Amino acid sequence: MQIGDVEPHFMNDPVGTVGALRQMVRDAQKTAQTAQAPQTQAELERWMDQRLQRHLQPFQLEREQRLDNDASNRFDGVFDRQFKTAFPNGLPDSNREALAGIAWQILLDDKPRFEALRRGDESVIPQAFEQAKATLLKVVNDYREHEKQRIATPPPQQAQPGKKPMSLDDMISNIGNPNVPQENWFRR
Repeated sequence: MQIGDVEPHFMNDPVGTVGALRQMVRDAQKTAQTAQAPQTQAELERWMDQRLQRHLQPFQLEREQRLDNDASNRFDGVFDRQFKTAFPNGLPDSNREALAGIAWQILLDDKPRFEALRRGDESVIPQAFEQAKATLLKVVNDYREHEKQRIATPPPQQAQPGKKPMSLDDMISNIGNPNVPQENWFRR
């Protein structure tokens, strides 16, 4: 279509002019693509490689996803065996999930080990499991020690200015006295 070809479309059907213009754009794009044909052997090879990569991209993405899924399935199987061996009496589900999450993240963070797992090398999983187990046990033990110290250390008493704590004799003499607030009974 040439520029003069638009006038008849516009006179007969103004809305149809849009379709004619779109066709003109498509034709111009096709001629632009053929005008950029490679001139040398190197340009031809580069052009072919680019087209090949573009056409193979969906297959490569599918292959990458399959490798990731296979690695995840391998991890789950070996992790289950390692978990049953290391913790024959089991652990709470939250601890198991935390351990699996830590081990998986260790593998993801270490690219060579993750690539080895994707290629089928399951020997990297026990190493990650042991690292994750050590990390989880350290967190649990640190928390347990913190709680022991927190419970063993009495809370600081907030003495009210001008008031001294009730003595045992005062407490005994005030048993049943409704005028004595209950917090005075437990302040010691």
